[in-house]
Amino acid sequence: MTDQTERLEIATVKAEVGSNILSRFANDAIAAPPIPTESGDIQNLKQIIAGIETKASVSTSIYPDVATGLSATDEGGMFLVASSENDEIYAVWRKVGGVAVDTGKRSMSSQAVEDAVVEAEASAAQAAAAAAEAMAAAADAGPLRADLLAPDGATRVGWIRDQLAPSIESVAQMLNAQSVSLWEFADLVVTKPTPTNAATWDWTPAMQAFVDYCAANKLAGSIPAGTFKFNQVNLPDGNLCIHGAGPFSTFLSPYSAGTTLLYKNQVTPSGVDNQTNQLRGITDLAFADEAGLGGCRAIFCQNVVGVVLQRVQFRKLDKALEFNRCQNIVLDSWFYYKGGRFIFDASPYRKIAPSTYDYTKTVQVTNGQDLLGYSDLGGQPWLHFRDTVNAFVSNVQTPALMGKADGIKIEGGCEGIWLNNVILVWPVIGVNMRAGLIDIGNGIPDTVIDPEWNNFVAVAVDQPSGDAFFMEGDYWNMESCLAVNGDLRGTTGSGIKITSRSKHFNVSKTTVRDMPANGIEVDLGASEGVFSYMDVFDNASVSGAQVNAALTRPDSVKFRDMRVVGSVSVSGGRLVGGNTSPVISRDTGSASTPASVTPTDLMSYTIPAGTLKAGQKVKILAYGTFAANANNKTIRVFFGALNAGGWVSTTNGGAWRIDTEIELISAGSQEYIRRSDVQGASNSIATGIGAVDESAAVLVRVQGENGVASAGDIVCQHLSIELSPF
Repeated sequence: MTDQTERLEIATVKAEVGSNILSRFANDAIAAPPIPTESGDIQNLKQIIAGIETKASVSTSIYPDVATGLSATDEGGMFLVASSENDEIYAVWRKVGGVAVDTGKRSMSSQAVEDAVVEAEASAAQAAAAAAEAMAAAADAGPLRADLLAPDGATRVGWIRDQLAPSIESVAQMLNAQSVSLWEFADLVVTKPTPTNAATWDWTPAMQAFVDYCAANKLAGSIPAGTFKFNQVNLPDGNLCIHGAGPFSTFLSPYSAGTTLLYKNQVTPSGVDNQTNQLRGITDLAFADEAGLGGCRAIFCQNVVGVVLQRVQFRKLDKALEFNRCQNIVLDSWFYYKGGRFIFDASPYRKIAPSTYDYTKTVQVTNGQDLLGYSDLGGQPWLHFRDTVNAFVSNVQTPALMGKADGIKIEGGCEGIWLNNVILVWPVIGVNMRAGLIDIGNGIPDTVIDPEWNNFVAVAVDQPSGDAFFMEGDYWNMESCLAVNGDLRGTTGSGIKITSRSKHFNVSKTTVRDMPANGIEVDLGASEGVFSYMDVFDNASVSGAQVNAALTRPDSVKFRDMRVVGSVSVSGGRLVGGNTSPVISRDTGSASTPASVTPTDLMSYTIPAGTLKAGQKVKILAYGTFAANANNKTIRVFFGALNAGGWVSTTNGGAWRIDTEIELISAGSQEYIRRSDVQGASNSIATGIGAVDESAAVLVRVQGENGVASAGDIVCQHLSIELSPF
């Protein structure tokens, strides 16, 4: 448009100049000034004719100089003097009062006349050509001329974007300083199903040129309100900042099914972007597959450092975001309506040096709002962290997941995952933290790695169809969380399920209620854990379910200040006043020897396999009474196959007590001390060693043996077993 305007202006000027020369040559008066041309001034036609007429009224002699002509001429007469100019023959002089006066008249040479005519003809031809060019330009600029003549024509500006100037001094420079608009590249669009409706166009070439230009020139890009459809666009190297008119005004949509809208794969061996100081910012727009094409994803990046998404919306996608082995990812202030999955991983998790692993790290997902929708994710988790380090999720609520997908899955080598103020609605498992595999490479089999150093604060899981929290890993904490209403959606889920791979964990100030199975379930093998200040009630609502609290490692997993309402089952442990008692078994019944001389187990308890370990002390307390007779009476205390002894006496009546302490020195090695007290008799102390396999189930028992087949000679009224460190 600017080129046509310039051509029109130039041609018009040339035509006007040529036309003016012709007009003056033919029409100027004899007294008119000379006519200017590109080659110099010329006379008009009347002046040329007057010169010829003058020649006829004077002497025909041409004198060589003025003095000669003056002396040869009468008073008042005119004479001719040869001219020294190339384009003149002579000058006309008059004798007035005896003095020569130059009349100013000259006789042009024939060559000068011919040259003037040629120049005039050339100017005329040039003027004609310029006029023709002007007419052609005017024809080309017809639409422009019509636009300029319109009522708003004064608002039209001809401008081509140029490099940004150091200072702004003109309208063009001010325009250069504005954000680059996607519409500046609209001429690259080829496919236009409806030419008058840009929402139907395939914007792929324009969008690619747009992001490339913005990155190359370090300019912000602007996408106005509207729907812009395109297929995959590759994010360029370098800083990139593009923004729309708002997440409910600017829509980026797939033109074809299976499209990833924005794509970047920075191929590097170490999983780190080889471009430094880069940031790709995308704000104030929506990624949407409103047409339901299917299989579409908003963004995929691999081996990229630095992506910031703010005030964006995800609508009706299969996957919202997928970042593989990336770093420094921010998703903030976003909206979600059936928007697909969010994936942050480093799969396959690779060991790239003796102590260095390939991973995704430093991720922030904050301030997300679901727009009262639901999502069917086909069994895949809504938010999936795999082999990710340092991720923070805050102020986020899932859509209703319809019992078809986990809420948040934390898998494999995840470290430093923080969930804070998160609501997970109707998931299969709310928070699913599991071990994963490391790909060591070099033909070495994959090995299992546990998540560690993860924290969960104010996380609410509502209506899970499975476990609300499924937890395994090392060094994790849970505080002020909720696991509720599972009985509305399922029949098998526990509130908090802690597997045997969990250790060094702390769960506090958390409420578990209305879960169909266990409120809290801790598998055998979990260790170094504490539950404190908990409310656990109204669970186990399904027939055949277990209990509000199920604990299998009481020596290592403790309950403190719990409010557990309902039945409590602690395999290998006890709760007393909401606290885990060090006394794992306490029998206060009564058992006596029969009318027999055969050794009889009066009381016993089996410590579950895996409960004991080296460094612990087992305290066994047993007491009771003897019958009032002089029969021989023998009592023994056993720890597995270890017989710690007890008492042999003919004591006539009275009470007895036996205290036995067994220290687990190392695997399969014990030392013990046993003290026996009998009312009215001296005490007895004995020490010894044992070789019991404490990793297996260990039977603790009190045995009585009568000397005479007299029933009730030995009565056992108490057997308790306590675990503690030595």
